[in-house]
Amino acid sequence: MPTEAQAAAATGALLAAATTATDPVEQAALEAAAAGWAAFTGWYDTALVGIVATDAAAMSVSAQQAVFAVYTEYVAQLTALLRDQARVTVPAVALTPGPAARESGDATGVRGVDPVQVHARPAGTFREAYALTGDYEIAVQRAVDRTRQLIQTDIMLAARKSQNDTMAGLGVQRYRRVLRPELSKSGPCGLCVVAADRIYRIADLMPIHDRCKCATVPLAAGQDIGDRLNREDLNRIYAAAGGNRARDLKNMRVQINEHGELGPVLTVRGQRFTGPDDLGASRDTRPVVTPAQLQQRLGKLNDILDGFKAADRAASPVDLDAAIDYQIRAIDRTRQQLDRAA
Repeated sequence: MPTEAQAAAATGALLAAATTATDPVEQAALEAAAAGWAAFTGWYDTALVGIVATDAAAMSVSAQQAVFAVYTEYVAQLTALLRDQARVTVPAVALTPGPAARESGDATGVRGVDPVQVHARPAGTFREAYALTGDYEIAVQRAVDRTRQLIQTDIMLAARKSQNDTMAGLGVQRYRRVLRPELSKSGPCGLCVVAADRIYRIADLMPIHDRCKCATVPLAAGQDIGDRLNREDLNRIYAAAGGNRARDLKNMRVQINEHGELGPVLTVRGQRFTGPDDLGASRDTRPVVTPAQLQQRLGKLNDILDGFKAADRAASPVDLDAAIDYQIRAIDRTRQQLDRAA
């Protein structure tokens, strides 16, 4: 049986190997999908959007499958080590369905939603940004940022599901999340620092947040190696943070909310949460907080509509007629929201 120090060192090595194997896969998917949207011009054409979204979804699913396999092997090797076994039989685990899989069984993807629908969202991001800024380059960049965020989240979900399902298949009952401060320029966020102090049942998926870098370590053979790894990292984090920042991290309170696509997510306690009921609404149709903000939005939309109408169609990077039609509908929606808020 390995000592705690030996097990901790081996766990760190296995995690580092998993990162080395998955980073190039993630980066390749991110760059390919970003290039597809950066070169795109048919933002208001549903059929053309579907073609690019299909390509982006395929890139994401391929990356998810590769990452899923790597983390399945990571958990299998680590569990064997902690149990002092040469090898364990890797259970049959699959990437899909995700946490929101429909009872009908027709939902696909790690989110439980059609991946093509998910990866068409950058087009909506472009249309909203273009409607509010009138700046084509800004709108394209926001769409590119959105596709990157979607793929990063997909891969994060695949890694989490792989670890959880493999631990369950190996009979692991509990696990701990472990911080990966070396993977973030600014170190782990306060949410992860707080959540790393807990032990989770295998029936509960690890709560995540945007760009979460945490991994999981099973509790096996009476050893809680994750706790040792976290304590070492936290001691360094608190020392580097200094008095006030260290106190802020220690005093942060978090809550776990259930997201319709992502499953359990971490948020600061008391923070407004966008839950499953909000997922069907696009960003530009969600209510703005105050009538003043709605009025400001309406003014921007009208100003940019005037600019679209005066623009040279031949020189426009987009179908101006489609952009104008979208703008008019956005103005109508905003007016309706303003009426309801009055």
